[in-house]
Amino acid sequence: MTLKATLRSFDEVAAHLPFHVDDIESANAAFLRWHHSRAAEDLRLVDLWVYCFVRHYFVVKFLRDSAYGPTDLDTLVTKAFSRTRDNLDKVSDPARFASWVSVICRNIFINFLRRHRERFSLDPNRHDSEENPSHAEYDGLLARRATEKAIQDLPPFLHEVARLRFLEDYPYEVISAQTGHSVPTVRAYAHRAVTELRQAPALRALFQDAPP
Repeated sequence: MTLKATLRSFDEVAAHLPFHVDDIESANAAFLRWHHSRAAEDLRLVDLWVYCFVRHYFVVKFLRDSAYGPTDLDTLVTKAFSRTRDNLDKVSDPARFASWVSVICRNIFINFLRRHRERFSLDPNRHDSEENPSHAEYDGLLARRATEKAIQDLPPFLHEVARLRFLEDYPYEVISAQTGHSVPTVRAYAHRAVTELRQAPALRALFQDAPP
């Protein structure tokens, strides 16, 4: 089965979810229900979402690089699903369950790439990556949503620069042209923003320890 065929197969399974696989809030709520009820029905929903999430996570990764095939994909999906399933009782913050699963997937993918002696990078062409918490350290939809929320909590004067820098990935010169601020001012705002973003609970949750 090709990766694109695998993605179509994923869509068929995901259709059984009562919410979209990217609906992180509903996924967290489903896990909280099981966490409190321990009901088999609630666990089935959690299992279904976890399977869909990890499969979608790795399919998207593999579609970006043709060097890896369906066999590798199935191995990683099985490993991520099993690791998640085996550690449900060890989730330290049930309200951030989806972030916890994302960390597991990220760790497994990093280890997979290391075994193939390739450097892991979400964006290999990105410069100044140490300043960009949303692209250098985090992953996909969870990262963007968390970053958007964290930016809204910044002082208003930082919003535009933070959005252009950390969500749109614009260089300082472009941000300067769009905002009317000088490049040194844009740099100062970006540094101020990233200092505060690194302390934002929504972002720090993505660094929670996950099963190795």
